Amino acid sequence: MKVRRLDSRRESLAWEGSALERAWRLGASPRPYYVDDNVIVMEYVEGPLLGEALEDLGLTPQLVSEALDAARSLDAGGILHLELHRPWRNIVYTGTGRAYIIDLDSHTEGCGNVARLLSGLARLHQRLLMEVRRGVLRGELRAYVKKGCPRGSYDTIKNLVLEVIGLSNFPDAARY
Repeated sequence: MKVRRLDSRRESLAWEGSALERAWRLGASPRPYYVDDNVIVMEYVEGPLLGEALEDLGLTPQLVSEALDAARSLDAGGILHLELHRPWRNIVYTGTGRAYIIDLDSHTEGCGNVARLLSGLARLHQRLLMEVRRGVLRGELRAYVKKGCPRGSYDTIKNLVLEVIGLSNFPDAARY
């Protein structure tokens, strides 16, 4: 449950609730059950936040792949999460390892979540950081956002990311 604080700069949680409903339909967020100006009641997801999972497991194929897929789902739906460049507390993993993006109070219309997420993750991996800043991946990310986040560009980006962080042997990599 999320309750609007009395000192909140937002006058209502309805806007976030609407985005959460859209994100849930895209498969990127937990299901909202009830929304009004002051409360959002949503599906409970028991699992670690990205920051906790990274501390416990490191940068694993499943963590990266699932987070990228959730970010791509938001991109496909035109919801731009403005905090994914610091994803540590905005991505939660279910018991099955699926990633959900939460806390949509800072969002706007548009796409670019994959690029924002990779910007944050790059801080943890030197080679990925170099590729995001000046390698082939940088060009692919720019083209992805500029072209409106097409699926084909995402597939290329995901494969490059898995390759860069040494996960090209991840079984699902060939699928994307």
